[in-house]
Amino acid sequence: SRFVDELIAASPDIATRFEERENLTVVTNYPRRQWAEETDPNKHIEPDSQCGTHVVYQGLLSRNRGVSTLIRAVESIPERYDVTLTLGGRFGSIEERRAIETEIEAADRVEFVEWFPTLDGMIDHLRRADIGAMCFHPDPNKTAAIHRSNKLFQYMSAGLPIVVSDIGGWGDFVEEVGCGVPVEPEDHTAIAETIIELIDRPEHRAELGRNGHR
Repeated sequence: SRFVDELIAASPDIATRFEERENLTVVTNYPRRQWAEETDPNKHIEPDSQCGTHVVYQGLLSRNRGVSTLIRAVESIPERYDVTLTLGGRFGSIEERRAIETEIEAADRVEFVEWFPTLDGMIDHLRRADIGAMCFHPDPNKTAAIHRSNKLFQYMSAGLPIVVSDIGGWGDFVEEVGCGVPVEPEDHTAIAETIIELIDRPEHRAELGRNGHR
């Protein structure tokens, strides 16, 4: 980096590695503004009491991203709750695909959708959900990645309340914005209890979604 004319960092935490450099610009990984503008708060955020609760995770599917823990959490929710989990994206490896597909097939409340060919299609899919989940397990790269997490901001642009890992600054961020609930990401019981609380409080869930969207 000492030999280039200009540095462009993808987030503030990366930029701190080059603080002594004057030729530094930060270009963050936030989603397109149009996705939030095309989200209708009255249509996409207001809860529908006639339908069950749809939890969604969209992205890379791997164990360290908490996919297996999330499956266990949703499956452990009492049967009186009408809740489903949609997992979408690409698998981290062939081994991860085999293991996670086995878990999906054994689950009653989990469905899988393939990677969306367009980001617009993915955002539209998120708008039809009720809760966005990103319960990544602790990892040095993810702990500092709050401003690099396009998933977090995609959920917000779709007006979803977010169940998010309480790692790094993630919990503080969603609580400051008022758009989600931090949770211990390796505790499937804690994740299940958080989802149940959001199901039981639909107006609070909608408020979180509106705050993130705004």
